[in-house]
Amino acid sequence: MDAHAVFAADFTGIFLLGFRRSTDVNRPGGLVLVFPNFESFHYGVTAVRLEGMGTPNSHEITAEDLYKVVDQIALTMPLATSDQPFGPRNTVYRISGKIFAMYTDGIGYPIVNLKTDPEESEVLQRMYPSIIPGWHMNKRHWISVGAGKGVTRQLLEELIEDAYLRIMYALPKAKRPIEFRERPVPEKH
Repeated sequence: MDAHAVFAADFTGIFLLGFRRSTDVNRPGGLVLVFPNFESFHYGVTAVRLEGMGTPNSHEITAEDLYKVVDQIALTMPLATSDQPFGPRNTVYRISGKIFAMYTDGIGYPIVNLKTDPEESEVLQRMYPSIIPGWHMNKRHWISVGAGKGVTRQLLEELIEDAYLRIMYALPKAKRPIEFRERPVPEKH
């Protein structure tokens, strides 16, 4: 399926500002959302890859599995730690003391709050009914992700990695993991 067909089938009526989930559009299931090519607007989309996102065979996360999946993913990030400063129903994930994710089931159903880009937040909320503005967080810079249609382990991995990198690149070089100290900050972060 070409990029234009995916755009027409999945995003009719939604204007996407555009963001990247993967620099490799050939990565299976990698999420690269669309954005107009402003130099030649009438030619449409720059890149799209949405295979495995929200399809029936993509193994959506259940509410019962959300904590386990979030915990596994978040703690694989370099120098990531977790604690429960707000009680046993809330687990906070940090790098150098800065929060990049927070799991809670204290609102009646389990969610994970993740740091995100404001424009990405708007697009994600339009695409996934289970993604809402951050609960008890800055609604512009945080999202809350619950189990639901289209929320897969792969999507959670990408959102958690993005939240981690967003916080990690905001740290002084001396507080970053060694493998990220000399690398230039990617344009997105």
